[in-house]
Amino acid sequence: MDTPSLHQAQKTYQEFYALGPLMDHTTTHPYSVQNTVNNPLMPHGPRTYISGFAYHDLSLPLLEYTLQKYTEYVTHLGDSYVTGAILYEAYPFEKTCSVPCAETAYGNRGEYFNNAMALRWKSPEHDAWVRDWAREFVRGAREIDALVARSKGRKTCETRGYANIPAPGQSLQEAFEGNLGRLREVKGKWDPRGRFNKWFPVEPARS
Repeated sequence: MDTPSLHQAQKTYQEFYALGPLMDHTTTHPYSVQNTVNNPLMPHGPRTYISGFAYHDLSLPLLEYTLQKYTEYVTHLGDSYVTGAILYEAYPFEKTCSVPCAETAYGNRGEYFNNAMALRWKSPEHDAWVRDWAREFVRGAREIDALVARSKGRKTCETRGYANIPAPGQSLQEAFEGNLGRLREVKGKWDPRGRFNKWFPVEPARS
């Protein structure tokens, strides 16, 4: 689809295009379509580890590190490897940041983007190794992104991330920050028995 918005995207990422990518599937489409693009990565069956973290810059050092570490991951798993992905989102965050963080339960409003990882494999014998690899990968990626951020005079992202894809070791307080108290009140009203208790189970407020 050849549209003004597509031309603007290509202009914004002109340094990336200057590298001469082997493939270019850049296009524009409705959000209803965008919301399905990852479905092929998550078929039912294989063992799965989902995680992510916030980052500032889609920098060359970060991408080189990602390629190196994912190559290590695929090589180690061998025949147990199942197609997965490490995704780096990059979109304007001004609209998201126009709503104060304390106004909603969504605790991930800031001048940064989200990484998402979908790691997949066959054998349970690799479970512990994959978890350790993910923690090491996130730690190294954050260190690289922090160095790039500081070189540009920015604050680092610290341990932020999107709570639907929590970073290894991310706490309930880090996920929701100052909104946690109100979330507990809502939980006490609508889910006092804690039926919804995955990812970050919120303790209901007691009246």
